[in-house]
Parts: sequence; structure tokens; C-alpha cells
Amino acid sequence: MKQESKVQSMLIHYRNSPGKKIIIFILFLISFPFRSRASDEKTLSEKDSQYSIAFDTDKNASILLIKQVNKSEHENEYICRAVNEFGSADMRTKLIVLIRPYFIQPLKDAQCAEFVEQFAIEYQAEAYPEATIQWTRNNEIITSSSTEFRIEKNRLIILETKLEHSGTYAVKLTNEVGEIESSMQLTVTERPIEVGKHLVDTKGLEKGTITFECVFTKPIERVKWLKNGVDLPDELRFLRKGEGNQRYFQLEIHSLTLDDTGEYSCVYDESTQSKAILTVNELPIDFEKPLSNQSLTEYDTLTLECIVTKPNRKVKWFFDNEEIQSNDRYRLETDEKIHRLILSNISPNDEGNYDVITESDRKSSAFINVKGKFDNLI
Repeated sequence: MKQESKVQSMLIHYRNSPGKKIIIFILFLISFPFRSRASDEKTLSEKDSQYSIAFDTDKNASILLIKQVNKSEHENEYICRAVNEFGSADMRTKLIVLIRPYFIQPLKDAQCAEFVEQFAIEYQAEAYPEATIQWTRNNEIITSSSTEFRIEKNRLIILETKLEHSGTYAVKLTNEVGEIESSMQLTVTERPIEVGKHLVDTKGLEKGTITFECVFTKPIERVKWLKNGVDLPDELRFLRKGEGNQRYFQLEIHSLTLDDTGEYSCVYDESTQSKAILTVNELPIDFEKPLSNQSLTEYDTLTLECIVTKPNRKVKWFFDNEEIQSNDRYRLETDEKIHRLILSNISPNDEGNYDVITESDRKSSAFINVKGKFDNLI
């Protein structure tokens, strides 16, 4: 009676950093002679310098040694096949390569000025399984709930540097294979009071609102706002924002007028200030009250009236697309924002379209219907 080959297995891991591991793969066979191979879409042999195949006669075992294990190259499924004259048997196993944490780029000493936003302390590392991260400053743990720091992958962010942030920073990476730590010295230097973000030239629209913003490199008590070198008046439409001992200062100007055009300055002292030009563009002259159609009788007086958005501005009047000039028949009047066209003793020849056009090319139109004096008697 023939006896089929049977296979048992045991996988032994010697865990170290990549490039230093040796995985020993042992197969127990109860019948032989046999041949043994492990496969990842190819047959492995002793001719490959990465592998070594041996046989332990005492344990009736075939041994595959993988030298200088690399996770991307060697992590895969392996198959061992035992063969004799009675048949063959396969055994499959999955090789998972664990990586002890190690630094590709450790922390490095650094220096920066105070009040730098989003300053990053960085490292590059590799580990499998993914390592847990612990940051410390002067041996005190930095927690994820900190209001001064933000912990991200491969870096620690200081939200805004201060002199007291100088010290020793360390990061420790830990997984089931092992742990590693790196540290650095951060020196935060005092900086002079300077303008960190200058005012920007701005354009606004009449009756609208604009905002100037000036940012200093460190907190200061107060600033002065000037227009064309003169202190701004204490008017409600000039809204100054900024409290003592802060860096951000704003000036909001509401209900803009054309007279607000000029050079504005945010001044801490003679050598620390910022300037920008405000240009206020005029709103187009439009109609608050447009013309309206009318129906009149011959010899009546025609009065066309409109109201525009600004006083004492010029308008042009047209009848059937021909401009009307003031003369013995037509009287053109202006009273602040009110404009009138007056025509006495109208006749059927005066029937048609009348237009008024502002300096901003806004137009209002009306149709005037003129009935003959005796039309109703016919």
C-alpha cells in the first residue's frame, strides 16, 4: 500500500530592522525522498543568493532561509511542495514582515523668531505595524488636546512660537517590535516690532464698505490711523478694531464717499508704519423716479419729470432720438435731483417717444400720446 506525503509546518521570525532579518521556514515530512521549493510566481533555489535551502535529517525538515529580508520584496505567500514516489503535498503560508521603528531622517536642532505661525518640527520614519507617537517638551508629554501644539503625521506644529517655547523636543515611536526616540533643541529668539503684513491698496464703491488690515510681528498696545498724514476724525463710520497687546489691527470705513479717496496709514511709531491708497469709485447716476407715459390733448402743456440719484448733474433730453435743446418751445429745468422738460401748446406733431439720459448713460423713456382738440366731435 502506497503512503502519501504529508506536511506540517512552523514559522519562526527573528525581528529586526529591514535588511537585517533572517526568517527561518521549517517543514516536517514523514516520508521521503522529496524535493522542497517555496514560490512567489517563481521557483526558489539555492542559486539565488537571497535564499538558502537546507535539510535537517534529525527533524525530517526542510529549511528555507531568507537573507536580508525586505518588506516590499519578500512579503508574500510561500508554497512548499514535498514529493516522493507515492505522491506530493503542498503547504502554503503567508510571510508578514514586521519593521522595528527607525528614522529615515531624525529631528534636527532649529532656531526661529518668536511669533512665527505654524512652525513645524519634522522627522521621517518607517515602521510596521504603524507606530504610536509620543511628543515631549523638556520631558513633559505634549497631548493632542494642547492649545499651543498640533500633532500631525511625521511632525509637530507650534501654532505660534513664543520665547517660552525654547527647549528640548523629543519624539518616541513604538510598535510591537520595538521603539526608537529622537530629540532636538529649539531656540526661539526675540524679534523687533515690525510690520508683518502691510496695508494693501484698495478700491471701494461709493456708499459701500472697505477694510484695511495691518499685522505686526509682536503684540503692541495701540496704533494711530491717519488719512493723508492727518488723524482720522472720530466719526461712527470709521470703525477701528484692535485691542491692546495684540498684533492685528483693522480699520473699517462705512458709507464711503468720493472724498474718502486718499492715502491711509497705520502707525506704531515713525519707523514702524504701513501705508496704502484708497480709491473710491463713483456710483453710476441712476433714476430714483423715472419718466412715465402720458396722454394729452392738443394745446395742453406737457411736463416730463424725473428724479436722479445725485443733485446738480447734467442730463440730456431726446424726442424720437433727436436731442432737445432749450428754446422758445422747450424749457429745461433742474432743481437739485429733479429734472423737467416743459412743452407748452403741444400739437399732434409732438406725439412720440421722449428719452432722458444721465451722465452714466442710464436712460428713462416715456411715450406721449396727443389727441386733436376736436377729435371727439367728429
